[in-house]
Amino acid sequence: EIITEIQRLITQKGIIIKKRFTRNALKNTALKIFFDVNILLDFFLERSPKQDLINSIFKKLDGDQIQGYVSISVI
Repeated sequence: EIITEIQRLITQKGIIIKKRFTRNALKNTALKIFFDVNILLDFFLERSPKQDLINSIFKKLDGDQIQGYVSISVI
């Protein structure tokens, strides 16, 4: 469910996701997501109409279910 929402968000916001594992391997491995600056701004400024989805993604990030990455130029 959350994977489908992330994939839909990917197409809308330009997030890059790399699938290096099969679906069975993903059950035991954290999903790796590269966050675009707009997603970070949406989260911190609470400006997205899909704020609940973004909050759930960041909760999974905090719970080590997702590994998040950003470009050094964003920082």
